Amino acid sequence: MYVEQRRAGVAQTLETAPSSDAEEERYRTLYNFSVRNKTPAEMYAGSRQLERCVRALVVMMQLS
Repeated sequence: MYVEQRRAGVAQTLETAPSSDAEEERYRTLYNFSVRNKTPAEMYAGSRQLERCVRALVVMMQLS
């Protein structure tokens, strides 16, 4: 899911992503595995905070 949505959003830069400040704050506070399970698929292509959360989760999984 993540890879397909990132590929679909390549043409759409993060600066023009369809996310609001409230959504970004929500993803900043949901810094755990529920991010993957509760996030609409289309948000993976355009949220800076969601991107940061997913990358951090990948790092944490690699360390465990």
